[in-house]
Amino acid sequence: MCDHVHGVADKEFPNRVKVYCKAVGSKKSRHYFNKGEGSSASFHITSVVKGDDVVSVDVVTLDEIIKDEIMLLKTDTQGFEKEVLLGSEKLLSRQMISFLIVEISYSLLRTQNTTEAEILNLIYGWGYACSYLAWHGVKSVHNKSPSYGILPPPQFLDALISFDAFADYLSPQGNPSGKPMWTDIICF
Repeated sequence: MCDHVHGVADKEFPNRVKVYCKAVGSKKSRHYFNKGEGSSASFHITSVVKGDDVVSVDVVTLDEIIKDEIMLLKTDTQGFEKEVLLGSEKLLSRQMISFLIVEISYSLLRTQNTTEAEILNLIYGWGYACSYLAWHGVKSVHNKSPSYGILPPPQFLDALISFDAFADYLSPQGNPSGKPMWTDIICF
C-alpha cells in the first residue's frame, strides 16, 4: 500500500508531497490495527497483536514531522481524532495550520473514550473557531440495511450553540433519526 501511495505522489506531485507511512497520535509508539472488512469504520485499533487481520504500525506525532506552516490538516481517524490533535499541539497552538477539518463521530469517538465536547474544547483552546460542513447519518433502512447520507441540518444551527448542544445532536437520543450521527467541522 505504501509503495503505491509513494508512486502516485511522485508521479502526480513531484517535489510537492511527502508521504509518511505512519499512524499519527499524541506520542511516539506502536499500535495494532484490525483491518476488518467492509467500511473504513471496521479498521480500528486492537489489543490483539497477532493474526491475519492485524497490522502493526509505528505512531508518530505531527509536531515531530511537520516543521513548516501548512494550509490544511484533515483528520478522519475513526475516533482517534483527539490523539491526532494532541500530537499536533505545537502546530495548532502556534496557529501554523490555517484550516483544520475534523470528523466528529458520536459512535467512533466513544470507542476511544472521547466526546465531541473534548474535541471542540481542544480546538477552541488553540484559538480556532469552527463550523460544521454537513450532517451524516442513516437516511433510510431497507431490508435491515441502512442507507447513509447527508441529512438536513437541525433548525437550532441558525444561531450560536454550546459545544454540549452540538454534541447532543450527534447522539442517538438527540436527533430525529434516533441513530448516532457524524459531521465534519472546519476550523480556522
